[in-house]
Amino acid sequence: MYLGPFELHDIINTGKKVRLEVTIISFDPDDKLYLLFSSEENPDETATVDSCREHNDKQVSSINQSIGEVRDFLSSNPDSTKRKNQLEYLSNTLDHFVNFYSDNKLPLPDVPIFMPNKMGIFSAKEDFSEVSIGGMNYQLTPSQSKIVKVLYESACEGVDKLTYQEIANRTGLTSYSRLSSYFQAELRVFDLFKYSKRDRRYSLITE
Repeated sequence: MYLGPFELHDIINTGKKVRLEVTIISFDPDDKLYLLFSSEENPDETATVDSCREHNDKQVSSINQSIGEVRDFLSSNPDSTKRKNQLEYLSNTLDHFVNFYSDNKLPLPDVPIFMPNKMGIFSAKEDFSEVSIGGMNYQLTPSQSKIVKVLYESACEGVDKLTYQEIANRTGLTSYSRLSSYFQAELRVFDLFKYSKRDRRYSLITE
């Protein structure tokens, strides 16, 4: 996890010369927004919006990666004031970079999807609307999300296999149906689950 300092590059056009403005953003635990600013202008005539964007893209990537790591820490210890302060600092820092892209009518760099629910090669977004298994991402319907969430939570409790009836009881889904009924489009049952014919139980693919 990297907490900076981060460098925001921007162009200032005075009408006569183009100047590069470099703003250093650091963590300050005593500030209300946990930010410490330091800006200076450089008479860099080679600087362009594109060169600033290239630099800022890397900074945004680093900020987003750090935000994901801090959120991981918070998921393990939700009451940590230290982590909450770090997250607020990183989020506020990101806002200043977002302003650069907005002011210059540029698209934001791709933001990595935050998936705090992790087990082996399996990970899922907080609301289980999207999961990843071995680098393959899947968008889930509400019913699919309920099924995956129940199996994940059960595995976390030490019971990694459930029958469809047990899944239905926990999710409120139709008990006289079957799991494959909810996975009939592009996403199939065996994309996400392992099935034991011996005891008719399902488990998530985590390895």
